[in-house]
Amino acid sequence: RPRDHFRWRALLAAPTTTGAGDRRRWAAPMVVATVGASALTGAVGLVVAAAVAGATGWWLMGRGVRGRSEMARGEALVRAMSIVTAELSVGAPIAQACACAGAEILADDPSSAVGRDLAILAARVHLGGGIETTRAGTARPIAALWSTSARFGLPLGDLLAASRADLVARHRFAAHTKAGLAGPRATARVLAVLPVFGLLLGQAIGADPVRVLLDRGPGSVLLVVGTVLAAAGVAWSEYIVDRVLS
Repeated sequence: RPRDHFRWRALLAAPTTTGAGDRRRWAAPMVVATVGASALTGAVGLVVAAAVAGATGWWLMGRGVRGRSEMARGEALVRAMSIVTAELSVGAPIAQACACAGAEILADDPSSAVGRDLAILAARVHLGGGIETTRAGTARPIAALWSTSARFGLPLGDLLAASRADLVARHRFAAHTKAGLAGPRATARVLAVLPVFGLLLGQAIGADPVRVLLDRGPGSVLLVVGTVLAAAGVAWSEYIVDRVLS
């Protein structure tokens, strides 16, 4: 894949643990840009509404990329468990099996966090380090099973097979649920942009709603309030979807 693909995906799919920090980092420049544009153009309502719409679009795009990244991480984890299980079945040491799994995943996707973390875990154990689940990153499920196997003497292959079956079932359920919610989500987003078509229709019949909304009086307030309400509707619909999926 092109190098820019991984760069943009990494930018939009920031880890959830640092999501709040990333939002705070981007909030100040956005506020400064909005205030500056408002001062230069004099159209405060238009600039604020455009900023709200742009932030909502960026948020939706980031959610989509993060969702695909989480799905890719889940698929990579399932594949890693399969590879480790296969390597263990032919008598390979656990560290070597994890290293092989990490290398194969990284060969297909150099930006895979699962492949990178699994390779690091295998290298740490190979050099005499411990199985530290807190430092395993996205490979933590495999590290936890490895630690459990070493502590209680359970066969790691059986643990990985059971965990893999559970993950596959969870991913299949999530995929079916998302497919069922695709229609309602699309409807909510269409309803959010429906006022734009209303404005176009008003312009077509000569009502000139754009001039009213661009006015510095109540029209600009209505423009901002309408945009905020539309953005809130989109955010609320996404929240409902998240509650269903969780």
